[in-house]
Amino acid sequence: MAGTAVAYSTRHGSTQRYAAWLAQDLDADLLEADGLSRERLAGHDTVVVLSPVYAGRVADAAVLRDPSGPLGGHRVALVMVGMTPPDSPERAETVANNLPQATLEQISVFHLRGAIDYQALSRLERVLMRFANWRLRSQARRHPTPENTAAAAQAGVSADHVDRAALGPVLAWARGEGG
Repeated sequence: MAGTAVAYSTRHGSTQRYAAWLAQDLDADLLEADGLSRERLAGHDTVVVLSPVYAGRVADAAVLRDPSGPLGGHRVALVMVGMTPPDSPERAETVANNLPQATLEQISVFHLRGAIDYQALSRLERVLMRFANWRLRSQARRHPTPENTAAAAQAGVSADHVDRAALGPVLAWARGEGG
C-alpha cells in the first residue's frame, strides 16, 4: 500500500478549499468523506480526513470512531475546520466530546480556521448563529477575558480565515516529517 487519500465533507466550502489544496500539494487522491469504504481507500496507506465543525460537532466523527471501518489499518489524521481559533480551549473540548480516547490514541488531530458568510447561511443556520452569538456576548459580559471579548466582537460578522499556509503542519505530518 502506498499513497495518500484526502477525504472531506463541506457545507459552505471552507473544508473543500483546504482539501483541494492538500490533495494538490501531496499529489493525493481527493475523495468525498460520505460513503468512504475499504474499496475506495485501497492502495492508500495514509488518509487525511477534513471535517467541518458546526456547533461543537465534528461532522465526520462517526467514520473515525469505528476501528473496523474503512479507516482501520491506515495512518489517519483528522483536520477539523471551524471558526474557533486553533489555540482555543474549546477545540480540545470539541475533540473530547466527539471522539473516544481510544480513537484519539490512533490518529493525529489538526485544527484550521474556516470561513462564515452570514448571507449564504440558511434560515435555520442564521437562527442558530444568532443564538450562538448571543451566548458569546453573554459569556464576554460575565467573564471579560481577552479571548471572550475578541470572540464577542466577531460574533455576527462574516469572516474568511481560510489560509493555505495553515496547512503546513498537516503537510509535514502526511509526508512523515512530524507527529
